[in-house]
Amino acid sequence: MPEVIRDSRTSSTAQAAPARRAEARLEVAVIDDPAALAGPWQALADRAEVVNPFLEPWFLGPALQAWGAAEGASLAVLHAPGSGALQGLVALRPRARLAGLPLAHLEGWRHGQAFLGAPLIAPGQAARVWAALGRHCAAQGARALVLHDLPAALPLPPGAVRLSSLTRAALVPHPAGAAAYLAASASAGARKDWRRLRRRLAEQGALELRRLAATEDPGPWIDAFLRLELAGWKGRAGTALASCAAGERFFRAMATGAARLGRLRMIGLWLEGRPVALQCNLVSGRQGFAFKVAHDETLAAFSPGVLLELDAVAAFHDEPRLAAVDSCTAPDNAMIARIWAERIALQRVLLPAEGAAGALAGAAVRAAAMLRGGRA
Repeated sequence: MPEVIRDSRTSSTAQAAPARRAEARLEVAVIDDPAALAGPWQALADRAEVVNPFLEPWFLGPALQAWGAAEGASLAVLHAPGSGALQGLVALRPRARLAGLPLAHLEGWRHGQAFLGAPLIAPGQAARVWAALGRHCAAQGARALVLHDLPAALPLPPGAVRLSSLTRAALVPHPAGAAAYLAASASAGARKDWRRLRRRLAEQGALELRRLAATEDPGPWIDAFLRLELAGWKGRAGTALASCAAGERFFRAMATGAARLGRLRMIGLWLEGRPVALQCNLVSGRQGFAFKVAHDETLAAFSPGVLLELDAVAAFHDEPRLAAVDSCTAPDNAMIARIWAERIALQRVLLPAEGAAGALAGAAVRAAAMLRGGRA
Protein backbone atom coordinates (compact mmCIF):
# COMPACT_ATOMS: atom_id res chain seq x y z
CA MET A 1 0.00 0.00 0.00
CA PRO A 2 1.36 3.47 -0.79
CA GLU A 3 2.68 5.21 2.25
CA VAL A 4 1.92 8.78 3.24
CA ILE A 5 5.21 10.38 4.18
CA ARG A 6 5.01 12.38 7.36
CA ASP A 7 7.94 14.67 7.92
CA SER A 8 9.44 14.04 11.36
CA ARG A 9 10.83 17.58 11.39
CA THR A 10 7.42 19.24 11.61
CA SER A 11 8.17 21.04 14.86
CA SER A 12 11.40 22.60 13.64
CA THR A 13 9.76 23.46 10.32
CA ALA A 14 6.94 25.23 12.14
CA GLN A 15 9.43 27.22 14.19
CA ALA A 16 11.17 28.31 11.02
CA ALA A 17 7.96 29.35 9.28
CA PRO A 18 8.13 33.08 10.18
CA ALA A 19 11.62 33.27 8.72
CA ARG A 20 10.53 31.51 5.54
CA ARG A 21 7.57 33.82 5.05
CA ALA A 22 10.05 36.65 4.67
CA GLU A 23 11.54 34.88 1.65
CA ALA A 24 9.96 35.42 -1.74
CA ARG A 25 8.23 32.45 -3.29
CA LEU A 26 10.26 30.62 -5.89
CA GLU A 27 9.10 31.00 -9.46
CA VAL A 28 9.01 28.16 -11.99
CA ALA A 29 9.99 28.86 -15.59
CA VAL A 30 9.83 26.37 -18.47
CA ILE A 31 12.94 26.81 -20.60
CA ASP A 32 12.97 26.44 -24.39
CA ASP A 33 16.73 26.88 -24.84
CA PRO A 34 18.61 24.88 -22.16
CA ALA A 35 21.98 25.91 -23.63
CA ALA A 36 21.38 29.48 -22.45
CA LEU A 37 21.34 28.23 -18.84
CA ALA A 38 24.58 26.24 -18.95
CA GLY A 39 26.52 28.28 -16.38
CA PRO A 40 23.84 28.68 -13.68
CA TRP A 41 22.64 25.12 -14.34
CA GLN A 42 26.07 23.57 -13.74
CA ALA A 43 26.57 25.81 -10.69
CA LEU A 44 23.33 24.42 -9.21
CA ALA A 45 24.38 20.83 -9.99
CA ASP A 46 27.72 21.37 -8.28
CA ARG A 47 26.08 22.44 -5.02
CA ALA A 48 22.85 20.42 -5.11
CA GLU A 49 21.68 18.66 -1.93
CA VAL A 50 21.39 15.36 -3.82
CA VAL A 51 23.87 14.57 -6.57
CA ASN A 52 22.21 13.60 -9.85
CA PRO A 53 24.47 13.53 -12.92
CA PHE A 54 21.47 12.57 -15.10
CA LEU A 55 20.12 16.10 -14.60
CA GLU A 56 23.42 17.91 -15.17
CA PRO A 57 23.65 19.94 -18.41
CA TRP A 58 26.27 17.72 -20.07
CA PHE A 59 23.89 14.73 -19.67
CA LEU A 60 20.35 16.10 -19.76
CA GLY A 61 21.08 18.59 -22.54
CA PRO A 62 21.96 15.85 -25.09
CA ALA A 63 19.05 13.70 -23.82
CA LEU A 64 16.56 16.52 -24.42
CA GLN A 65 17.96 17.03 -27.91
CA ALA A 66 17.70 13.31 -28.65
CA TRP A 67 14.29 12.44 -27.20
CA GLY A 68 12.77 15.44 -25.40
CA ALA A 69 10.50 16.75 -28.15
CA ALA A 70 9.19 13.31 -29.09
CA GLU A 71 8.36 12.51 -25.45
CA GLY A 72 6.88 15.91 -24.58
CA ALA A 73 9.62 16.73 -22.07
CA SER A 74 10.54 20.23 -20.94
CA LEU A 75 13.02 21.75 -18.53
CA ALA A 76 11.60 23.50 -15.46
CA VAL A 77 13.88 25.77 -13.44
CA LEU A 78 13.16 27.43 -10.12
CA HIS A 79 14.54 30.75 -8.96
CA ALA A 80 13.69 33.64 -6.69
CA PRO A 81 12.18 36.70 -8.42
CA GLY A 82 14.91 38.95 -9.79
CA SER A 83 17.68 36.41 -9.12
CA GLY A 84 19.77 34.62 -11.71
CA ALA A 85 20.81 31.89 -9.32
CA LEU A 86 18.86 28.68 -9.78
CA GLN A 87 17.39 27.04 -6.68
CA GLY A 88 15.96 23.96 -8.36
CA LEU A 89 15.71 22.15 -11.68
CA VAL A 90 13.80 19.15 -13.02
CA ALA A 91 12.70 17.76 -16.40
CA LEU A 92 8.93 17.23 -16.64
CA ARG A 93 6.33 15.90 -19.03
CA PRO A 94 2.49 15.85 -18.84
CA ARG A 95 0.64 12.58 -18.34
CA ALA A 96 -3.07 11.80 -18.51
CA ARG A 97 -3.48 8.69 -16.36
CA LEU A 98 -2.14 7.45 -13.03
CA ALA A 99 -2.85 4.20 -11.18
CA GLY A 100 -5.51 3.35 -13.74
CA LEU A 101 -7.32 6.65 -13.16
CA PRO A 102 -7.91 9.51 -15.63
CA LEU A 103 -5.73 11.84 -13.59
CA ALA A 104 -3.82 14.66 -15.29
CA HIS A 105 -0.43 15.05 -13.68
CA LEU A 106 3.16 16.02 -14.34
CA GLU A 107 5.86 13.37 -14.24
CA GLY A 108 9.59 13.63 -13.81
CA TRP A 109 10.88 12.75 -17.28
CA ARG A 110 12.65 9.41 -17.20
CA HIS A 111 14.14 8.48 -20.55
CA GLY A 112 15.79 5.10 -20.96
CA GLN A 113 19.31 6.29 -20.15
CA ALA A 114 18.58 7.97 -16.78
CA PHE A 115 18.73 6.01 -13.52
CA LEU A 116 18.02 8.63 -10.86
CA GLY A 117 15.10 11.06 -10.66
CA ALA A 118 16.00 13.43 -7.81
CA PRO A 119 15.56 17.10 -8.84
CA LEU A 120 18.55 19.36 -8.47
CA ILE A 121 17.84 21.37 -5.29
CA ALA A 122 20.07 24.05 -3.80
CA PRO A 123 21.07 23.54 -0.14
CA GLY A 124 18.32 24.52 2.27
CA GLN A 125 15.77 25.07 -0.50
CA ALA A 126 13.88 21.75 -0.51
CA ALA A 127 10.72 23.06 1.16
CA ARG A 128 10.52 26.07 -1.18
CA VAL A 129 11.18 23.89 -4.24
CA TRP A 130 8.44 21.40 -3.35
CA ALA A 131 5.98 24.23 -2.64
CA ALA A 132 6.79 25.93 -5.94
CA LEU A 133 6.38 22.69 -7.88
CA GLY A 134 3.01 22.14 -6.20
CA ARG A 135 1.88 25.59 -7.33
CA HIS A 136 3.26 24.94 -10.82
CA CYS A 137 1.25 21.72 -11.10
CA ALA A 138 -1.94 23.52 -10.09
CA ALA A 139 -1.28 26.32 -12.59
CA GLN A 140 -0.81 23.74 -15.36
CA GLY A 141 -4.07 21.97 -14.52
CA ALA A 142 -2.17 18.97 -13.15
CA ARG A 143 -3.34 17.27 -9.97
CA ALA A 144 0.07 16.00 -8.86
CA LEU A 145 3.75 15.55 -9.63
CA VAL A 146 5.10 11.99 -9.81
CA LEU A 147 8.85 11.48 -9.47
CA HIS A 148 10.66 8.20 -10.09
CA ASP A 149 13.81 6.76 -8.53
CA LEU A 150 14.19 9.23 -5.69
CA PRO A 151 16.74 8.35 -3.00
CA ALA A 152 14.86 7.34 0.12
CA ALA A 153 16.91 9.83 2.15
CA LEU A 154 15.68 12.84 0.16
CA PRO A 155 13.50 15.06 2.42
CA LEU A 156 9.92 15.28 1.13
CA PRO A 157 6.98 17.45 2.20
CA PRO A 158 4.15 16.22 4.42
CA GLY A 159 1.36 14.76 2.30
CA ALA A 160 3.69 13.11 -0.21
CA VAL A 161 2.58 9.58 -1.14
CA ARG A 162 5.14 6.83 -1.58
CA LEU A 163 3.82 4.77 -4.50
CA SER A 164 6.51 2.10 -4.64
CA SER A 165 10.07 1.37 -3.59
CA LEU A 166 13.02 -0.74 -4.66
CA THR A 167 16.63 -1.40 -3.78
CA ARG A 168 19.59 -1.92 -6.08
CA ALA A 169 23.23 -2.75 -5.60
CA ALA A 170 25.71 -0.11 -4.49
CA LEU A 171 29.35 -0.03 -3.50
CA VAL A 172 30.88 1.76 -0.53
CA PRO A 173 34.69 1.60 -0.81
CA HIS A 174 36.44 -0.46 1.86
CA PRO A 175 39.03 1.52 3.84
CA ALA A 176 41.55 -1.30 3.30
CA GLY A 177 41.07 -1.31 -0.49
CA ALA A 178 39.51 -3.36 -3.27
CA ALA A 179 40.98 -6.73 -2.26
CA ALA A 180 39.51 -6.36 1.23
CA TYR A 181 36.19 -5.32 -0.26
CA LEU A 182 35.93 -8.39 -2.47
CA ALA A 183 37.10 -10.66 0.35
CA ALA A 184 34.22 -9.36 2.47
CA SER A 185 31.55 -9.29 -0.24
CA ALA A 186 32.22 -12.46 -2.25
CA SER A 187 32.76 -16.07 -1.22
CA ALA A 188 36.13 -17.75 -1.46
CA GLY A 189 34.68 -20.10 -4.07
CA ALA A 190 33.51 -17.23 -6.25
CA ARG A 191 36.91 -15.50 -6.04
CA LYS A 192 38.61 -18.76 -7.01
CA ASP A 193 36.32 -19.11 -10.05
CA TRP A 194 37.08 -15.55 -11.11
CA ARG A 195 40.83 -16.14 -10.93
CA ARG A 196 40.43 -19.28 -13.05
CA LEU A 197 38.39 -17.41 -15.67
CA ARG A 198 41.00 -14.66 -15.89
CA ARG A 199 43.77 -17.24 -16.41
CA ARG A 200 41.76 -18.96 -19.13
CA LEU A 201 41.03 -15.68 -20.90
CA ALA A 202 44.71 -14.72 -20.74
CA GLU A 203 45.53 -18.04 -22.41
CA GLN A 204 43.67 -16.80 -25.51
CA GLY A 205 46.23 -14.04 -26.08
CA ALA A 206 47.75 -10.91 -24.59
CA LEU A 207 45.24 -9.57 -22.04
CA GLU A 208 45.48 -5.94 -20.97
CA LEU A 209 43.46 -3.72 -18.63
CA ARG A 210 43.21 -0.11 -19.77
CA ARG A 211 41.71 3.00 -18.23
CA LEU A 212 40.87 6.24 -20.00
CA ALA A 213 43.43 8.81 -18.86
CA ALA A 214 42.26 12.26 -17.78
CA THR A 215 44.20 13.92 -20.63
CA GLU A 216 43.29 11.29 -23.26
CA ASP A 217 40.95 11.87 -26.19
CA PRO A 218 37.76 9.97 -25.30
CA GLY A 219 36.74 9.65 -28.95
CA PRO A 220 38.33 6.23 -29.66
CA TRP A 221 36.86 4.86 -26.43
CA ILE A 222 33.41 6.16 -27.37
CA ASP A 223 33.70 4.57 -30.83
CA ALA A 224 34.84 1.24 -29.36
CA PHE A 225 32.03 1.15 -26.80
CA LEU A 226 29.33 1.87 -29.36
CA ARG A 227 30.65 -0.86 -31.67
CA LEU A 228 30.95 -3.45 -28.90
CA GLU A 229 27.47 -2.78 -27.51
CA LEU A 230 25.92 -2.88 -30.98
CA ALA A 231 27.53 -6.27 -31.67
CA GLY A 232 25.87 -7.86 -28.62
CA TRP A 233 22.34 -8.72 -27.53
CA LYS A 234 21.34 -5.08 -27.26
CA GLY A 235 22.14 -4.63 -30.93
CA ARG A 236 20.04 -7.65 -31.84
CA ALA A 237 17.19 -6.31 -29.69
CA GLY A 238 17.50 -2.82 -31.16
CA THR A 239 18.23 -1.23 -27.77
CA ALA A 240 21.93 -0.49 -28.19
CA LEU A 241 22.81 3.19 -28.19
CA ALA A 242 24.02 2.95 -31.79
CA SER A 243 20.84 1.17 -32.90
CA CYS A 244 19.41 4.60 -33.72
CA ALA A 245 20.98 7.89 -34.72
CA ALA A 246 19.48 9.74 -31.75
CA GLY A 247 20.96 7.31 -29.23
CA GLU A 248 24.39 7.48 -30.79
CA ARG A 249 24.32 11.30 -30.92
CA PHE A 250 23.27 11.40 -27.28
CA PHE A 251 26.07 9.10 -26.12
CA ARG A 252 28.77 10.90 -28.08
CA ALA A 253 27.71 14.33 -26.83
CA MET A 254 27.17 13.15 -23.25
CA ALA A 255 30.48 11.29 -22.94
CA THR A 256 32.43 14.11 -24.56
CA GLY A 257 30.85 16.66 -22.22
CA ALA A 258 31.46 14.44 -19.21
CA ALA A 259 35.12 14.01 -20.17
CA ARG A 260 35.54 17.77 -20.55
CA LEU A 261 34.41 18.25 -16.92
CA GLY A 262 36.35 15.29 -15.57
CA ARG A 263 33.16 13.28 -14.98
CA LEU A 264 33.84 10.39 -17.39
CA ARG A 265 35.51 7.14 -16.33
CA MET A 266 36.04 4.43 -18.96
CA ILE A 267 37.75 1.12 -18.33
CA GLY A 268 38.24 -1.92 -20.55
CA LEU A 269 39.83 -5.30 -21.15
CA TRP A 270 41.75 -5.69 -24.40
CA LEU A 271 42.65 -9.10 -25.82
CA GLU A 272 45.25 -9.14 -28.56
CA GLY A 273 44.69 -5.43 -29.10
CA ARG A 274 40.89 -5.49 -29.36
CA PRO A 275 38.38 -4.53 -26.66
CA VAL A 276 36.44 -7.48 -25.24
CA ALA A 277 34.75 -5.70 -22.33
CA LEU A 278 34.16 -1.97 -21.79
CA GLN A 279 32.52 0.15 -19.12
CA CYS A 280 31.39 3.77 -19.20
CA ASN A 281 31.08 5.13 -15.65
CA LEU A 282 30.30 8.62 -14.36
CA VAL A 283 31.46 10.57 -11.31
CA SER A 284 29.77 13.61 -9.82
CA GLY A 285 30.91 15.09 -6.52
CA ARG A 286 31.61 12.18 -4.19
CA GLN A 287 29.26 9.80 -5.99
CA GLY A 288 29.99 7.30 -8.74
CA PHE A 289 27.52 5.78 -11.21
CA ALA A 290 28.13 2.56 -13.16
CA PHE A 291 26.40 3.78 -16.29
CA LYS A 292 26.97 1.34 -19.16
CA VAL A 293 28.77 -1.95 -19.85
CA ALA A 294 29.34 -4.05 -22.97
CA HIS A 295 31.31 -7.23 -23.66
CA ASP A 296 32.24 -9.58 -26.49
CA GLU A 297 29.67 -12.36 -26.39
CA THR A 298 31.84 -14.71 -28.45
CA LEU A 299 34.03 -14.96 -25.33
CA ALA A 300 31.13 -15.61 -22.94
CA ALA A 301 32.79 -18.82 -21.70
CA PHE A 302 35.46 -16.63 -20.06
CA SER A 303 33.03 -14.01 -18.64
CA PRO A 304 35.00 -10.91 -19.69
CA GLY A 305 32.17 -8.68 -18.46
CA VAL A 306 32.37 -10.16 -14.97
CA LEU A 307 36.16 -9.84 -14.93
CA LEU A 308 35.88 -6.18 -15.89
CA GLU A 309 33.35 -5.65 -13.08
CA LEU A 310 36.03 -6.88 -10.66
CA ASP A 311 38.57 -4.51 -12.21
CA ALA A 312 36.04 -1.69 -11.87
CA VAL A 313 35.81 -2.36 -8.12
CA ALA A 314 39.53 -1.64 -7.93
CA ALA A 315 39.15 1.44 -10.14
CA PHE A 316 36.43 2.85 -7.90
CA HIS A 317 38.64 2.25 -4.86
CA ASP A 318 41.38 4.24 -6.57
CA GLU A 319 39.11 7.32 -6.60
CA PRO A 320 40.00 8.92 -3.25
CA ARG A 321 36.95 11.20 -3.10
CA LEU A 322 34.26 8.59 -3.79
CA ALA A 323 31.93 7.86 -0.89
CA ALA A 324 29.65 5.45 -2.78
CA VAL A 325 28.86 4.10 -6.23
CA ASP A 326 25.37 3.40 -7.62
CA SER A 327 25.26 0.30 -9.82
CA CYS A 328 22.36 1.70 -11.92
CA THR A 329 21.24 -1.92 -12.41
CA ALA A 330 17.90 -3.67 -12.02
CA PRO A 331 17.17 -4.95 -8.51
CA ASP A 332 17.32 -8.55 -9.74
CA ASN A 333 20.79 -8.32 -11.32
CA ALA A 334 22.29 -11.41 -9.70
CA MET A 335 25.79 -10.95 -11.08
CA ILE A 336 26.25 -7.49 -9.58
CA ALA A 337 24.62 -8.61 -6.33
CA ARG A 338 27.39 -11.23 -5.96
CA ILE A 339 30.08 -8.54 -6.15
CA TRP A 340 28.59 -5.34 -4.70
CA ALA A 341 27.70 -5.69 -1.04
CA GLU A 342 25.68 -2.55 -0.31
CA ARG A 343 22.19 -1.47 -1.42
CA ILE A 344 20.61 1.87 -2.24
CA ALA A 345 16.92 2.46 -1.49
CA LEU A 346 14.85 4.30 -4.09
CA GLN A 347 11.20 5.28 -4.22
CA ARG A 348 8.49 6.48 -6.59
CA VAL A 349 6.59 9.36 -5.03
CA LEU A 350 3.47 11.42 -5.70
CA LEU A 351 3.51 15.05 -4.58
CA PRO A 352 -0.01 16.55 -4.59
CA ALA A 353 -0.58 19.81 -6.41
CA GLU A 354 -1.38 22.84 -4.31
CA GLY A 355 -5.03 23.05 -3.28
CA ALA A 356 -7.98 20.75 -2.75
CA ALA A 357 -7.64 19.07 -6.15
CA GLY A 358 -4.15 17.90 -5.27
CA ALA A 359 -5.26 16.51 -1.92
CA LEU A 360 -8.10 14.64 -3.62
CA ALA A 361 -5.69 13.22 -6.18
CA GLY A 362 -3.47 11.82 -3.45
CA ALA A 363 -6.45 10.20 -1.73
CA ALA A 364 -7.73 8.75 -5.02
CA VAL A 365 -4.36 7.18 -5.85
CA ARG A 366 -4.07 5.65 -2.39
CA ALA A 367 -7.57 4.19 -2.70
CA ALA A 368 -6.87 2.80 -6.18
CA ALA A 369 -3.65 1.23 -4.95
CA MET A 370 -5.41 -0.45 -2.05
CA LEU A 371 -7.77 -2.11 -4.52
CA ARG A 372 -4.73 -3.36 -6.45
CA GLY A 373 -3.07 -4.84 -3.40
CA GLY A 374 -0.76 -1.88 -2.74
CA ARG A 375 0.51 -1.22 -6.29
CA ALA A 376 -0.07 2.22 -7.78
